Amino acid sequence: MPFGQPNLYLQLSQILEWEIWNHNQTRAALCTELARRAETETEIHMKGQELERWKESCHIVYTALDEHRAENVSLKLDVEALTAELRHRRELQVQPKVECSTPHLEPDYDGGRDLEKLHKPQLSEDEHTSSWRLGFIRDIDDHFNGSAMSTVRNNQLSGS
Repeated sequence: MPFGQPNLYLQLSQILEWEIWNHNQTRAALCTELARRAETETEIHMKGQELERWKESCHIVYTALDEHRAENVSLKLDVEALTAELRHRRELQVQPKVECSTPHLEPDYDGGRDLEKLHKPQLSEDEHTSSWRLGFIRDIDDHFNGSAMSTVRNNQLSGS
């Protein structure tokens, strides 16, 4: 081999070394890209599952919202109906009441003092009434009024 000629073996070795280094660099970049692709696909899959869960949740929420809206409309209608009924009842209360006429009773102007006359038995001493009934009435009168006069009369009647 002459001195000025290039060493072909050395040149081929350098080229081969360069190609191996270049191949390794490309292979490393390719492995990095494959790893990034796998991570991205995993992330896409997880995001897809999360999106499906969100869709299901949204569907449930919108269904519940529709039910609540329907219930709200129903309750508003019920409130309107009850308000109308309450208004009607108040109108009925405000209207003057019609008094029933009772020809045999006069209006009570003395605060019920005449009622005592109506409820007390009108018995005279010479009236023929059975003694047990008269005694029963007197006992009731004694009980409510505590009247000593009733007791005296009762004793007089039972003695005669």
